Amino acid sequence: MGLIAGAAIGHSSANNVVACSASGFLCDPTHFLQNGALLGATASGSTSDVAFTGGILAGYNWRLDRFVYGVESDVSYLHLSLTNGGRASSLNAGLNNGGAPPVPVVATVGTTADMNWLATFRGRIGYLASPDLLVYGTGGLALTHQAVSYSYTDNWIFNGGAVGNSTSTSNAAGYAVGGGAEWGLGRNWTLKAEYLRVGFGSRTTSGIIYVVQVPAAQNPVTSSANLNANLFRSGVSYKF
Repeated sequence: MGLIAGAAIGHSSANNVVACSASGFLCDPTHFLQNGALLGATASGSTSDVAFTGGILAGYNWRLDRFVYGVESDVSYLHLSLTNGGRASSLNAGLNNGGAPPVPVVATVGTTADMNWLATFRGRIGYLASPDLLVYGTGGLALTHQAVSYSYTDNWIFNGGAVGNSTSTSNAAGYAVGGGAEWGLGRNWTLKAEYLRVGFGSRTTSGIIYVVQVPAAQNPVTSSANLNANLFRSGVSYKF
């Protein structure tokens, strides 16, 4: 039983597609296709961030000569919120704020992947390099609550502008793999340093971008993103 804390470097890759539907105002099947492609690309790509992680762990070990086998589980706080997006000027000549020459509408779009906690359930195999030093590898199951969301707003001054958002959330299962070293401190206490890679599959959310005062004018949008993290953490444990 023990405590762990450290840093997590999160990474997310997102893909966003704005459909040019028959009722679309951003684009339709024959007009301004490049506008839909631009807005999709603006909310696509890869991004990274660093966050604190900390929690509790528990496990059990068996020893055979200088080899140690075991199981370990932990539950940690880990909040990562990674957004791909930005601002894009409309390439639709009819979507403007007036003026001469016309002033393009500017849209702000984003695809976000986030998580708020992490749990892992892993096997562990190690070798006693010395009586007080264990080096080990570990791997198993990772669990989290994953959310993917999309947002669209613009500065169009006519018809109330346009908006769009959607979110998909669920518990997600993935993998955890890594390794580390554990030192005996005496009196049943140990100190460990560990690296873990955790990864989760892609999740998708679908919605529409629509004109506020003309809701029938709409473009469907589909966003997907994955989320993984590299964890560098240390911990202290007590052996019962």
